[in-house]
Amino acid sequence: MLDRARADHGDVAAAAAELRIKLVPHADALQRTEDLVRRLDARVRTAQEAGDLSAFNKVYRRYRLSATAAGQPVMNYVTARSRLRQAIADTAAGKAPGPGIIKRVFEGA
Repeated sequence: MLDRARADHGDVAAAAAELRIKLVPHADALQRTEDLVRRLDARVRTAQEAGDLSAFNKVYRRYRLSATAAGQPVMNYVTARSRLRQAIADTAAGKAPGPGIIKRVFEGA
């Protein structure tokens, strides 16, 4: 879009309209993002409290035991949960495919 705007003398609004992209004020975009992050955090917390993260916890335990047995450094649980949250957010935002969310948490760990 920016390339098109540059070609049109810097008219971002015209470029967005031509590409059928809705522009929103920056403050509104930030507010929406903060709202979505709060909702995501609440859902992860609810899932944890309900025991719905048991599959993730089992994978983390296997990873931790395997890494320890191999003498490799182990990612702590807080970091793993943070990576899980990021993987879920990426999937929800369409940045990553849905399958393999838990696998992505431990890639490169």
